[in-house]
Amino acid sequence: MAESKTARSPVTKTGFFSTYAVVIAAFAILLAYSAGRSAFGIFFNPMVSEFAWSSALMSGAFSLSIIMDGSLGILTGRFADRLGPRKVLTFCGILAGVGYILISLVNSSWQMYLFYGIIIGTGMAGIFVPVITALSKRFVARRNTINGIVMAGMGIGTFIVAPIANWLISNYQWRMAYVIIGVAFLVIVLVGIQFFTFNSASAGQIRDDKPEAIKPSERPEVKSYSFIGALRTRQLWLVFAMLFCFGFPLVSITVHIVPSVIHLNIPAAEAANVMAVIGFTSILGRISFGAIADRIGSRQTLLLGFIVISLAVFWLIFIRDIRAFYAFAVVWGFCSSGMGTVQVPLAAELFGLKSLGAIFGFCGLGTMIGGSVGPVICGFIFDITGGYSTAFAICSGMALAGIVLNLALSRNRAHAAAMYEGN
Repeated sequence: MAESKTARSPVTKTGFFSTYAVVIAAFAILLAYSAGRSAFGIFFNPMVSEFAWSSALMSGAFSLSIIMDGSLGILTGRFADRLGPRKVLTFCGILAGVGYILISLVNSSWQMYLFYGIIIGTGMAGIFVPVITALSKRFVARRNTINGIVMAGMGIGTFIVAPIANWLISNYQWRMAYVIIGVAFLVIVLVGIQFFTFNSASAGQIRDDKPEAIKPSERPEVKSYSFIGALRTRQLWLVFAMLFCFGFPLVSITVHIVPSVIHLNIPAAEAANVMAVIGFTSILGRISFGAIADRIGSRQTLLLGFIVISLAVFWLIFIRDIRAFYAFAVVWGFCSSGMGTVQVPLAAELFGLKSLGAIFGFCGLGTMIGGSVGPVICGFIFDITGGYSTAFAICSGMALAGIVLNLALSRNRAHAAAMYEGN
């Protein structure tokens, strides 16, 4: 059996202001993170038009950024486990913000790949994982709910950046628009970091729940894996593959939903509003899925999400009317964002808190790899076929594969639990 042990983490109490200042700061940082990512789809057509790039070439810069984000997430997660999140967030936040500003200087594809793919990708790798794993270590009984509230900031980021970026491009051109976005990113992240006054590497779990509100299974006595021990389990690889199947359609839709709407001769402003609707409904989805997962479990909540998004993306193949796109955006935004909320708590439930940053960094790599290949494949298919129907069918198939892997994870968890209790 893979290396495991039962460990009692120290549990302390903290003041109301100190605790929820961290929650608000994390909310703001993830808002900036999501806004920066979601803006790419709004800048897609203006940059392709100016440089005469193919959809696949432009998508490749985004995919490289996702690869850097995912692959380095393991490293930044380990640094956050050992050093605490604040140092990692400071360095990576500055790097990503500078990267956004540098995009204003792009005149060739290699510069786009360097600035967006490598510099921004590296910076983003040290934002999401340290923030979310730090919160998962800080809260116990309300872990999913708190994560849902904080990750609602990502929904707000997606919601507000679409109309704002569209307005900035219309009034100041895309180069100055990226400078403004980069400066705003730096300000939000660097101010938010100041409230991360605790060191998650040494502070243990800080619980703000009343003892009677915590179920026995949620008390801070957990089977905790080292990163190497987790790598030896079948569970980790099932989660990795499942999140690959989630990342593929997730990022493909993020990058291509606006261009696909415009392709049907719908005005760009209305296409940007589709992204805004996704952002708005994702706020509700993150909070709702967090609360649901605290009641029925993270794995079951992910299964529900996979079922819904597989049907929603299949429906997208047949949509031709802007009102139907808005309806899709409501369903997609609610479910896809909610699924993202419960991934870190699932890792904590399966592998404990000892090496949560590194373990989730590895799991998140599955999402990032899926998210990196998805947009390029969809862009390539569009370049060949002149439409998005085949690309969206593949995205729906990936979600169906996620359902199968989720069910396999359920069986594997039961088997692993039996082995553990028998030892």
